[in-house]
Parts: sequence; structure tokens; C-alpha cells
Amino acid sequence: MLPAGAMLMAVLTVVVSESYAMAGDGWVDEVRLGILDHSAAFLNDTVEHGVDINGEVLFHPIDWFTADSSSGWAKVLLTPRPTVGASINTSGGTSAEYLGLTWTVTYARDLFTQDDTLFGDFGFGGAIQDGRVGAGGDPDQIEFGSRGLFHLSAEVGYRFDSHIGL
Repeated sequence: MLPAGAMLMAVLTVVVSESYAMAGDGWVDEVRLGILDHSAAFLNDTVEHGVDINGEVLFHPIDWFTADSSSGWAKVLLTPRPTVGASINTSGGTSAEYLGLTWTVTYARDLFTQDDTLFGDFGFGGAIQDGRVGAGGDPDQIEFGSRGLFHLSAEVGYRFDSHIGL
């Protein structure tokens, strides 16, 4: 979501699908809640600390460009889901809000029970962060080049059924 120095790694994400999020033919497809390790020392040293609370809403796919008869890869490629979310740092570090598109691929079905799936997501969009912009200032804060950033996401998950997943 943020540059390498602010990379956030997911610890746990709970997925709630449409029937729990909104009844009927509403706009919401999924609601996700998660806990993230803020500024995980993956590519750079840890600067900010704490835990982030992440919330995300994925809307029903945009399927203007596909027909029901489209092949599997074309349907996935041409039916992204609009996504809006936020990662709020609980220790006063950098928080961010984001908006973009998410593509979901189902890798396997009925692994352990009927209706369970293994899935993967890739997302792309923009983010607005409330951290420090420019050089100087508090050395315990991540330094960003701009308030607006690219938001990239990649996730692998498991759905126990059509309603609950990790």
C-alpha cells in the first residue's frame, strides 16, 4: 500500500460475503476486516510501530465488458471489483485511505468441504496518507514524497463457505 519503508503485512483478515454484508441485490459484495503489522521490517528498517486496523469494502464486479459465455481468464481480467478501504494505525503512526480495483481468482474449490475455496486477489488504485511529507522533521515517522500514493495489494485467502473466509 505504501512505499517499502511503510510496507504493511497482513496478520489476519476476516472476510464477510454479500449475504452478511448487505441483503438482496445491493452494491456490496464483501466486507473485510483485518489486523496489520505496521511498517514491518521487510525491505527496510522499521521506523513506525504499532498495529493497524484495516477495513475494506469490495463492491460487485464491473462486468460491462464480458458476457456470461466469456472464458475464465477473460472474465477475471475484465470484471474487477471496485474497492474502498482504510488502514488506521493505533499508535499514532501513518494511516491511509485507498480506492481502486480488485481482481479475484479462485484457485481451487471443494478442498476440505463442499463450497470451500482457495482464492487470490490483486488490487491497484490510489491512496491518501496522513504521514510526513518531505525531508526533515520527526525521525520516528516515515518520510513520504507526496500525500497521494499508489495502492497495490496481493492476497491469498481461504473461504470456509460462501459467507466466511480468512
